[in-house]
Amino acid sequence: MASILSSGHDLGELGSLTMNLNFDNLSQDSIEYSGFIVSWGRSFGRWSPFLEAYTLDRVSGAQFFWDTGFAFLINRNLSLDFSFGTDLESDLENQFVSLGLSWRMLNL
Repeated sequence: MASILSSGHDLGELGSLTMNLNFDNLSQDSIEYSGFIVSWGRSFGRWSPFLEAYTLDRVSGAQFFWDTGFAFLINRNLSLDFSFGTDLESDLENQFVSLGLSWRMLNL
């Protein structure tokens, strides 16, 4: 069973920090760690920049990555985001640019 242990911290005027530990298998008999994510973000009205560092634990060993970007809140239920990032290994083989759209399906 995949599981995530998450912790969020309000940094006041400096934004917020979120930390996640990811597990592929979490049972009484074994714990299989699969990576972590540390994210910082701050809201400036409708704009929200973010910075993230994370790992992916693979059979060949852990890979370290970072990314950064921003989100723009179009309205209460719709946002647009842009990000880019790369691995932190010396060869920098894994690079990406991403554009996304998110919407809130339930208005709670």
